[in-house]
Amino acid sequence: MKMLRRDIFDTIEKRLNNKKDKKIIVIYGARQVGKTTLVKQLLNSATLKGEYFNCDYLDVQDIYFHMRILLT
Repeated sequence: MKMLRRDIFDTIEKRLNNKKDKKIIVIYGARQVGKTTLVKQLLNSATLKGEYFNCDYLDVQDIYFHMRILLT
């Protein structure tokens, strides 16, 4: 099945490719709207490198929580 390329893809791709603006991008929203598909498409893009963390899993939430404590 062919996936649709969303308008937001280009915006996020430009932001991630900006050498001066290396920040974390969090994508959130309602269920079943294509967030995971969008992230996987971005990571499969030839120009981008990155990591994907699914925060639905408690172990990922726990790691984030502990990192947040260490950084503050």
